[in-house]
Amino acid sequence: MKKILMFNNSHAMILIIGMLISLGFVFLDGISLFALPHLEISYGGERVPFIALFLLRGAIFFLWVILYGGIIISRSLLSGQVANRSSTIFQFPIWLLLGLNLLFFAFVIYSFFIEPTRLTVSRITVDVPGLSQSVRLVQLSDIHVERTSRRDLALPGLIDSLQPDMIVMTGDYLNESYKKNKTSQQDLRDLINKLHAPLGIYAVNGNVETRAKMENVFSGLDVHLIDNEVIRISQLGENFVLVGLEYNNWYNDEDTLKGLMSQVKPSDFIVLLYHKPDLAYTARDLGIDLYLTGHTHGGQFRLPFYGAIITDSRYHKTFEKGQYFLDDTIMYVSRGLGMAGGIAPRIRFLSPPEVVVIDLVPTELQESQ
Repeated sequence: MKKILMFNNSHAMILIIGMLISLGFVFLDGISLFALPHLEISYGGERVPFIALFLLRGAIFFLWVILYGGIIISRSLLSGQVANRSSTIFQFPIWLLLGLNLLFFAFVIYSFFIEPTRLTVSRITVDVPGLSQSVRLVQLSDIHVERTSRRDLALPGLIDSLQPDMIVMTGDYLNESYKKNKTSQQDLRDLINKLHAPLGIYAVNGNVETRAKMENVFSGLDVHLIDNEVIRISQLGENFVLVGLEYNNWYNDEDTLKGLMSQVKPSDFIVLLYHKPDLAYTARDLGIDLYLTGHTHGGQFRLPFYGAIITDSRYHKTFEKGQYFLDDTIMYVSRGLGMAGGIAPRIRFLSPPEVVVIDLVPTELQESQ
């Protein structure tokens, strides 16, 4: 009887210590979320992410209790009685719970603090018949400015180092939660004002901003807003065409794109700027050569071996991120730079912010290489 009482007391102590460990990590999670805006990393609300992390910590504790109970029951059944090996029984579950919580805390630090600020550069090369010279396009998408962040501060220097001839931007410039905020609008203007390219900066709207709102925010900036327009870039030859398609919804935009294509010639090299990848097959059927898009954030949160959980795209996971070949059409879906707003946690996991470099090379030069 004394042994059973000692056994019960020791395991009650383990459960109490386990609960204290879990609550300690909940406290660390809260401090971390509170620190994000002060460290100029992200500016979302703390309540919903904290509740989500609290529930996940609770799930870890609950599963640990079940596992621990299973260990005790199995030991009792094997020995025919309650074993009194206090040191082994005490140490293993505590270290297990501590390890699980530390692993999860490492995930929190990486996905909230490190990956959202880790600017990456992706590069593709496209050969263009009739191009007068090699041209470097830099694509920016889904900037989602909230307040000026460390990522925003690092972006202009990175772009300058890439030496773009032209910059193209494919929508979602302000975060959904801050699109009416005057300070955020000025922060966005300050950021765009630091970008330079000799052949110009071209931009289309995204789902966050309407055409009118975009014109208001970008007023006075050295940015060409192209909404349902076909623009010929004379410096690159008479057959180089930019098509800027205003985002509304895919079925109306599909008809608008078909109308715009009546303004191009079969010999033209056509670059389409459109916020979503939802016109992929339409672009292929219309003979568009290069389709630059974004919106999906690459899923923003990706699972190993599975990829994006959510893309908010008409084609779901078909076009998550990166380069796709649809017959003669090349499409690039940028992971973008910022993060979704609203109540969504400002988190990136296995989908870091991306600047896309597209080197357009004359076909003759490409063949000679």
